[in-house]
Amino acid sequence: MSVLTLRFKSLFLVSIGILALPIYASTASTKIPYCSAEQLAIYQIASDHPGMMKSRTLYGVINTSQKSCRLNGSPAAWGIRNQEKIYLSKVAQQNGPSVLVEPATKDSISSDKLVWFSIDGSAAVDGAPFKTIQIMLPGIANHIYTLPYNDYNAVGNSPSPLQKNAALWDALENDACPGFSGKVWPIYFTKTVDCG
Repeated sequence: MSVLTLRFKSLFLVSIGILALPIYASTASTKIPYCSAEQLAIYQIASDHPGMMKSRTLYGVINTSQKSCRLNGSPAAWGIRNQEKIYLSKVAQQNGPSVLVEPATKDSISSDKLVWFSIDGSAAVDGAPFKTIQIMLPGIANHIYTLPYNDYNAVGNSPSPLQKNAALWDALENDACPGFSGKVWPIYFTKTVDCG
């Protein structure tokens, strides 16, 4: 066998390996089970008031179990005002790529591992603001998470799709949140950060 033939075979095998890697990674992620309600909690991580009577609220989906699980899509959410449900989105949408929800420590998670969604609000929307917001995660239809809500009225604003890595939250493009800096930082989910 010539040196040229050996190089061609080596190049061919390396190319096959590189092409197969994304397929293996995709298959491996589908072997991780979807999350159950018992594994998860939702916390308000940060609140931003960028001006113009607007608010942006960052919510973290925290895995309190010892095993990773996955979610995909956008949560359903509704505010509660005077015993009335005001829907932001009625149905959780289970679509798009899966995000891996890794176990957190007792009170923190690394920013690059945070699975999150956000809800925008506006003081220009008529009606009293919500005092409570309820969330239903995609794939977990029989469990409702109830949280206090302290931002501007969110009527007409659906929750963002689930994402991973807090550095991707659009509020961080223009505003600084105390403790949210660098490539990776700890997020203490038992305390809400006021970003301004």
